[in-house]
Amino acid sequence: MVSFAQPGAAAQQVTADEPKNVIQPSQRLDPGIYPFPNANAAAAGTVQLAWKPTKVESLLELKLLELFCGGLAGGENSLLQKVIVDSKTRATDLGATGVDGYLLPESEPRFPVPSVEVSGVPGNRINAENLEQLRRLIMNAIREVSQYPDESASLLDFNRAIAATAVRMRRSNEVWTKSPPGFESAPPKKEWKSYFERLELDPSFVRSLSQEQVWQSVEKQLASGKNIWRDLIQDLHLLEMPYITAGIPSPDLQNEIQRSKQERIRQKISALMQDYGAGDEQGALARFDEEELAKSREIDKIETKVSHPRFTDHPPLVPDGEIRYRQFQIEGVPVIASLFNRPPTIDIGLSFDLRKIPSRYYKYLPLLPECLSSLGLKKAGQVVPYTDLSNRVQREAWSSIILRLQTLAVYGIFWHAGSQAMNRTPVGMWRP
Repeated sequence: MVSFAQPGAAAQQVTADEPKNVIQPSQRLDPGIYPFPNANAAAAGTVQLAWKPTKVESLLELKLLELFCGGLAGGENSLLQKVIVDSKTRATDLGATGVDGYLLPESEPRFPVPSVEVSGVPGNRINAENLEQLRRLIMNAIREVSQYPDESASLLDFNRAIAATAVRMRRSNEVWTKSPPGFESAPPKKEWKSYFERLELDPSFVRSLSQEQVWQSVEKQLASGKNIWRDLIQDLHLLEMPYITAGIPSPDLQNEIQRSKQERIRQKISALMQDYGAGDEQGALARFDEEELAKSREIDKIETKVSHPRFTDHPPLVPDGEIRYRQFQIEGVPVIASLFNRPPTIDIGLSFDLRKIPSRYYKYLPLLPECLSSLGLKKAGQVVPYTDLSNRVQREAWSSIILRLQTLAVYGIFWHAGSQAMNRTPVGMWRP
């Protein structure tokens, strides 16, 4: 829905009031539905809404917009989770399983593109009428936020959810800026380039990597009791109609792709039969196979003439031979603790011994994290619901702990296979 200037276009001087790339928002606002190949017409599709790029004036305004997107559609504690997903409170049943809100990473920091993503909608429920209904629901939710009275219960609840997200983002940013940049990785990481582009919104000669003053301003505004979102929504035109598109599964498209594939195979075999003068398909394929094998043998012969560097006599036997670690037990569970000087975070990983679980149950193991999440936390005879636990984790820990919990079951499967081969029991690990 947004087009940019093509590479090689005439260069021109760009001021701070202009985007680096020419932005030409489309005037078409009717829903766009795009098929993707899938044999099941009821498979999950994704709906995405995006607003036209609008200029922001400061890092604070950009940060508030990013937080607003998260409070609007950033997961289980967001406003749209209740309106679209939660079976107890949703305004319509489209079958959606999740929502997310963010700024499109392809957009420029000074001209961000807010976006809302609705996932898990069955493909047979995605049509123009339902997309229009979904767009109206999201617009009504934004309008409702803009109309929250100062000091109202609804505004305070919304701000509390955003404050928890702000704490998590602040901690994550603090950890990330103190961690190795990862320039040596392949492909190289580009997060720092994007981060520096964002810092260009700061007019100061000396710019803070931690953005501490911005975070303090965010915290102060969230605690003010005033509806700070009213002006943000108006200034950034969030009540204007957004674009809406959806990807839907299409058995017809998959069948067409398969038919096209078979036709290409048929044409290739016919060409081989003509080239080799073969009387049948198998004869042509056999001749083609012999020819390819001859080429492979020739390549292997050439490779044997190439001298290779000699391998070292003293290769490292472990990834980090000088690492400091300790082995001990906690309530009978073996633990390996790897020690680092002043790490920005503590990583805790749990590995389960699955050797006694029959392999026929392996397919159920990915459900383990969801089951643990649904139980919440039981402590001192009291159970903390998962939503409250999630908010507490966001306030007190780095966000990656949630991602690690989601991969526990699969991680256990790989450890099980490895432990059988090495005849040892997997252990828990942390990095203090």
